[in-house]
Amino acid sequence: MQTLADRETAAEIKTIDTIGLTLLIVGIGALQIMLDRGKELDWFNST
Repeated sequence: MQTLADRETAAEIKTIDTIGLTLLIVGIGALQIMLDRGKELDWFNST
């Protein structure tokens, strides 16, 4: 019976992708604002 312990790769510590994280925060924030404003302005009936 073969175990997978000898096939494991070494763990690496990598830095956080700051550009990606920033874009993710901005995108989710914009989506939240759009959903809040849409509810307040009655979605498709707003000009």
